[in-house]
Amino acid sequence: MADHTITLTALQEAGLTFVTNRINVQRAAEKPPKASITEDQYLKYIIKSTVDDYIRQMQDEDTMTIKERYASLDPAVQAQIKTLMGL
Repeated sequence: MADHTITLTALQEAGLTFVTNRINVQRAAEKPPKASITEDQYLKYIIKSTVDDYIRQMQDEDTMTIKERYASLDPAVQAQIKTLMGL
């Protein structure tokens, strides 16, 4: 895995601290309480979640493309595919 570095402005850093503190207050109030997260952990979570969502979206689009292509095939070709796949 690659490591990445970002630079935040003072205002962005203050915002990150504020958000992370709010999350940690919520985590501490849970039953049982959850451990605090660091700003670094929060940023990694947000970035990885965003990238994972994008990957899922691409996979969904690929699946739809395959379904559309299959639907456009001649019924005889569809039957051959089903046979080859053991369906």
